[in-house]
Amino acid sequence: MFLDVEPQPIELDKLETTTVLSNRLNNTVLLEREIDKAAAKFACVRYPLIPAEATDRGGVGGIELSISRVTSRGLELSPERFCAVSVVRGRGVVAMAGEEREITVHDHFGIPAGVTATVRESGNEPLVLLDAILKPARKSSY
Repeated sequence: MFLDVEPQPIELDKLETTTVLSNRLNNTVLLEREIDKAAAKFACVRYPLIPAEATDRGGVGGIELSISRVTSRGLELSPERFCAVSVVRGRGVVAMAGEEREITVHDHFGIPAGVTATVRESGNEPLVLLDAILKPARKSSY
C-alpha cells in the first residue's frame, strides 16, 4: 500500500475539472480498450501500459503494469523481480519449475525473480494477461 495522499475536505466549487485523458490525471489508461487491442493481435506480445516511472513517488520506485497477448506458440516470461500475473481473457497453461497448471479468467499466479515461466493459450478465446512488477527507482545522476 502506498500512502502518498492525505484526505482533506474541500468545497465542491473549488474543485477543477479536467478530461480523463489529460496529463493532470497522469495519462489515464482505458484498460478495457487496451485489453481489446491486445486480444486482437495475432502474435505473442507483451508491452507496458503504465511504466514504473509514472507511479514512482519520491524516488522510491513504482509499479509497472504490462499486458500480454499469448498464443498457442507460447510466451516466455523471465522477470528480474517478482511478477504478479492475472488472467483477464481466455484459457491457457502456465509451466514453471517443472510444473504445469491450467489457467483461466480471474486466475492469478506469481513468477519469482529469476524463474522462467512459459504461458500458452489452450482455448478458443484469445489469452490476455496483465502483470505487475514493483521496480526500484532509477539511480539519479547528481
